[in-house]
This record gives sequence, structure tokens and C-alpha cells, in this order.
Amino acid sequence: MAALVMGEEPTPETRDLEEDPTEEEEGVPDRLGRNNIFQVGDWTQARIGQVPRPRTGPHIPIPTSLRGRQLPFEAHFDDYYSGPTLTDLHPIPLSIMGYDTSLIYLADRITTLPWTIFKDYGYRLLPNFAKNFYLGKPFLFKEHLCPVGLPNPPDSIMAYHAPRFSRDGAMVDIKDSLHINAAELLELADAEHDDAVLLTGKTLEGDYILLDLQRDAVQPQNLLYSCDIDSMIWITRTPKFIGPFGIYASPVIRDRAPIWKSNHAYVELLFPQSDEDREEGGMREEWWTKSFPLSRIPHLLFGLLNQGIPVEILLFFPRMTHRHPLTHFSDTLIPKHIQNILWDRVILPSIRLILPETAAVYFPLDREHLRFKQGLGKAGASRAPLHALQGFHMTEVVKEMTKSVRRAHLCCCNANFRYLKIREGGDSLAHFGSFFFVVQIKGRKRLTHSQEETLDISAKEAFNNFQRSFPGLDWKYMNLPKNGQLLCDAGITIQPDNPEEELVGLWRLDSLEASYGAGGYLMGQIHTLNTLSMYGGMQAESPSWRSKETHIRFRSSYNLAYEATRQHDNSRDLFQEKEVFNRGPWFQHQINSVKEIYEEKACLQSYGVRDEFRISGLAINELIQCVHDSVRLFL
Repeated sequence: MAALVMGEEPTPETRDLEEDPTEEEEGVPDRLGRNNIFQVGDWTQARIGQVPRPRTGPHIPIPTSLRGRQLPFEAHFDDYYSGPTLTDLHPIPLSIMGYDTSLIYLADRITTLPWTIFKDYGYRLLPNFAKNFYLGKPFLFKEHLCPVGLPNPPDSIMAYHAPRFSRDGAMVDIKDSLHINAAELLELADAEHDDAVLLTGKTLEGDYILLDLQRDAVQPQNLLYSCDIDSMIWITRTPKFIGPFGIYASPVIRDRAPIWKSNHAYVELLFPQSDEDREEGGMREEWWTKSFPLSRIPHLLFGLLNQGIPVEILLFFPRMTHRHPLTHFSDTLIPKHIQNILWDRVILPSIRLILPETAAVYFPLDREHLRFKQGLGKAGASRAPLHALQGFHMTEVVKEMTKSVRRAHLCCCNANFRYLKIREGGDSLAHFGSFFFVVQIKGRKRLTHSQEETLDISAKEAFNNFQRSFPGLDWKYMNLPKNGQLLCDAGITIQPDNPEEELVGLWRLDSLEASYGAGGYLMGQIHTLNTLSMYGGMQAESPSWRSKETHIRFRSSYNLAYEATRQHDNSRDLFQEKEVFNRGPWFQHQINSVKEIYEEKACLQSYGVRDEFRISGLAINELIQCVHDSVRLFL
């Protein structure tokens, strides 16, 4: 199977720290020396293991005003003038850490009771909390989508190996290196009758191998292009559905939160008021906000929109946002005790209130009643059932939940769980306040995939496929600015079409880095292909000040050869450490499976490359208009 090395591709990148938006216009500045091996736009971006970027992102002027760019302030959107102050942000004050009776000491480890840390810390939401982008159309979307950062990449990696000079200026003659291609490397391993050369990169004579896949590059007869919508995230306080949906009748307990790592979607949280403002009557003078990824906010699985393909509905509680006082990691997995209170005091009563009396008789009285009706000990009794409701009921349930949180109080102790004091002044449900919802769809590229004559037609058809696949979602409603923030992952697949032999496409990291830099992206992460320094994948976010203008939040580029052994949970490890150590029958079976995939199955088809962008719902039209010309220009 020959290798096809993909050069410059539609990719943006930037720096690790958010750059000054007053930077120079795109292009290679004249001050750069053309004699340098690396053409660098900004040396402050230098990072070990990453190729320098010759260009920085397009110039974006600093906005003189945010009028019309954000939703206006509403005094009654949240409870801004009461609640905890800034001094309450620490879960457990250090001065009483050693004397707090709620701390349990087990096996020399401190275990905190959940109600002492899952409380109201004072965070609140502004009307613009969900907006990852400014209102209005994207700015310079095409210039950030597929910029060309390195117009003429070197034909060989040897171009990046500069001649070395001694202290007296004489050129150093390097004799212990061997510059070969992949085919020559395999021939060398056969000639030496030893695979160690493949593992160590060193011959038996001690020469170091410089593997240059550019010498194996093959120009395919044709390239195939396709587009798909892989994922969707909708952040909102007022969810609304067209079709039926279900709310879980009891908490769904997992070993980790539904969004356990960053999915590159953010919300703005308003910090608590200061002690000084509280003492002066509670009127705020300070309105400090901070951007939090969704993965750092406590949340749980609320329900499903199930019309053949499940769509998760998640419920978030920003007031509980905190780091664990001992581990200092974000604590987002809400304990079962806290979830039970939510279902008993908020969710289930709210559902009963919106149902007609003739329908309420079919509804369980509480969680214990539901457990009894399921049948103790019967198969499936441990699974949380769904309460099926019509789409218009969602708005009514949310209103009742909001009322319940504001007026309800925890009355007394219960035999099932010892009651908690959430905050000073009594037992309340304040920690459930300011809640919002996230509706997410993941991994649907095969469902929405479209390959048409041109990429713009493919992009339009992919979005139409996405809408048809989820008819229960009101797309016009979701795209309205007042109803939250809609984000979609648009993917572009570039596949070689070569009847003579199967090809494998690889991203060149020098071209990829340059393209990311030309799009103004952060440095991000590079995933090299094994030990090949010049080939692999890359992903990076756009700085918040830039992404707000362009409506492009995140970009990911990877080689599709990864799909051959990709796990369903997207885990990177093919083998468990325990199995590798024991070298038992299961490990041998896994080894043989991987060998069979690569030697007998994967070699029968070509693999290309993929580029994926997280953009706003409003930017989809911009993508349709420019994606074909941008990608063709790049290639």
C-alpha cells in the first residue's frame, strides 16, 4: 500500500496565549530573513516539538462597542443581589478544615460529605451566558477556514536539517545518518534479519535513520470530497421540542459525568457579589465574569429525545461549580444523594403539576412508588425508565422547576438520607438555581454524510440530512439568539481515488501548523504518527476574542487511517496494561486481531484525511458558500 502525503490543507492555527488583536496584517513580514530554514511570523509562539508558523492570523479590529453584539441585560434573568459572596467560593474554609465535623477520616484519607461541597457558591448567569460568539453574521469566516500558510512546502524533510558548523566556522561532516524512504527501511530490516531497526531507528552499524516519506509520495489520479455534520451542542435555558421526549423517572448514576472532558463549548458565569456590596445593601458594583468549559460545571442526564436515534438532554447547575477542596480537580459528578433531592423536590413534582388529573393517575407518586411498580429484584428494575411527554410539555416543566427551586425548602430530616444544610440560613434548594440545559448529539457523521459533485452542494445536503434525521428539534427556534447557542461540527473528508493501488493520506505537520497559524488558532495539540515527526494530526481552539468574530471555535485534523483501529469510546489504548503485563490468551487474541486488520483487511482500501470545524449554527450558510473554493485553493 503506497503512501499519499497530503500537503497544505484547509486549516487554521494560532498561539498558546491569546495574541494581541492589533497584530500585523497576514503575510510574511519583510523583517524575516529568507535565509532561515524556518520562516517564522512570531518567535514567541515557539514550542518544543512543533514546527514554527510563518504567518499569524488575519487582522481583526478591536470592537469599539458591544452594543448589538450581545444580548441586553435583564435584571430579572437571575438572582443577582442575594446569595453567597466571593468569600464563599472556597468549598471548606481552611481555618476550619481540621475541625469540620462533616469530614470523615477513613484509612488516613479525608472523605467529604457531598452536601458540604455541592452547594450554592454564588455563581449566576447573565442573559448572554451561552453565547460563544457575537450576534450577527460571522466576520472573515472564509479567511479563517482554509488559509494557506505554507505555499511551497519543502520536497524533503532534509530541508529542515540545517548544516552544522563548528566553533571555528568549519562545516561539520555528519557521517552517522542514513536518509532513506519507507520501502528502503523495510528492505534494510529484511537485509539485517532484525526488526530492531524499526523500533530503534538505528542500523546495526550504528547509523541513525532519517525516514523521509516524501520520497514515497504518490500523486493520486483523483481526490474525492465529502462533507458531514458529526455533532451538535445546543446550550439553552428554554428548551423546546417538536416531537415527544422523555424525562428520567429517577437519577441515572454513572461512574463519571456525561461530559467528563472538555468538548470546547463554554459558558460565561457571573462571580458572586463582594462582601462590600452585600454590606452596602446588596446592590452590585462589580460584574466580573469568567468563561467555563461545560466539562467543569456539575451536571447530570435529564432525559432523551428519542425518535429512532437518541439525543441526550443534560441539566447543568452553575451555582455548584467548584473544585474539590482536597484533589483540586473540578468536581462535576453530582452524588446520588443530591440527585435524589432534585428528583423528589423539583423534577417529579413539576411533571405532576403540568399533567391533567386524568393523566396524573398513571404517573408514579414518587421514586419509591416507581421502584415498587418496577418490581424489586426483577430484570431491568435497576434501569431508570423514562416519563414520555409531548414536546410542548418541556416549556411547562421548565417553568415549574424554576418555581420549585425558588419557593421550595427542605423541611425536615428523612430516613433515607440525612438532611443537609446547603447554606447558612436554613435548608433550601438554592444550589439548584440558575440551571440550564444542553442538548447534544455526537458521532453522526455516517448518518449525515454527503458526497456530491462539489463540496458546497455536499455541505448543504449534509445539513439537510442532519435536520431530517432529527425531526424533533426545532432548528429555527434553536438558531434564534435569545434561545441560546447552537454549535455544530462540520467535517470535510478528502479521500484518494486511485484504481491502480491503495493509498494512505497523511497530514504534513509543517503545512498543517502553517495553516493553523494563518487562521489564528492556538498552539493546540499535535498527535504525531508513531515516531514520524513530520506527519500526524492536530487540534486547536481559536482564541475567544477571535472566535467570537469568526464563529469558528475549534478545529481538528487527523488521518483516516486511524479509523482502522479506532475504538467506539475513542480511547487511544488498544491494549490494557494488565493484559500486556500478563501476556495471557486475551492479549494474544488482541494482538492477532490488530495484525489481521492491518495485514489482511485495512490494506484493501485507501484512507484519506479529515478536517473538522466547530462552528455556530449561523455559520453553516457561510460554510456552504465558501467551502468548495477554499478547499480546492488550499490543495
